[in-house]
Amino acid sequence: NLLHRTLTMVEKYNDAKIPKGKISDATFKSMIDGLSKVIDEAMSKLDFITALEKIWELVNKANKHIEDTKPWILAKENKKKELDEFLFLLISILKVVAQNLAPFMPQTSEIILGQISIDKVKKGNPLFPRIE
Repeated sequence: NLLHRTLTMVEKYNDAKIPKGKISDATFKSMIDGLSKVIDEAMSKLDFITALEKIWELVNKANKHIEDTKPWILAKENKKKELDEFLFLLISILKVVAQNLAPFMPQTSEIILGQISIDKVKKGNPLFPRIE
C-alpha cells in the first residue's frame, strides 16, 4: 500500500521523477539511519519478530505521515519544495524498507527496488492486491 501510494504520488505530482532532497524530519532520519543496526541486532539473536516489527513500524509511520501531511493539499497550493521533500522522504523510506526486508521477502524486496530507479519510478502492480 505504501509503495503503490508513493509511486502514484511521484507519478502524479512529479512526472514519475524522483525529486532530489534531504531528510529534514529528525524522527524519520533517526529511524531510517538506525533501522539496519536494529535489525542486525535482532537477527544476531534470531529475533525475527522484532526485526520485522521494526520494519513495519517505519512503514506504518510513513503511512500516517501521508495522512497527516496531506500531499494533495501541498500540490494544490503549489508548495513544490515541501512536496518534493515529502516525496523524497517516502522514496528513502521505501528503499531502506526494501533493503531490510530482503532476508525475509527477497522477491518482494527486488520488486520494490525495481520500481524505484536512481531518478524515476515505474509503478507495477500492487505487491499485495486486495482480496475481495
